[in-house]
Amino acid sequence: MRTVRTYVAQNAFAATMSAMRLWLDANGNPDVRCETAKDEAGILISLEFRQDDIAYAFARRFGNPPLSSPMLAA
Repeated sequence: MRTVRTYVAQNAFAATMSAMRLWLDANGNPDVRCETAKDEAGILISLEFRQDDIAYAFARRFGNPPLSSPMLAA
């Protein structure tokens, strides 16, 4: 399994989740597990995929958090 993480500002969370849902639907609605964690600066969204090829395509579209993300510094 592969986990893709994206860190977004709190005010971008709803739009990001909507875009992710549309992407997942357009790409065969793969089985994923989603978790979120919130801090004062933003929200870390983690999706765990069963299929590596779908995970890689998703990561290309939505990216991973920058190494300076407050969530990753802890």
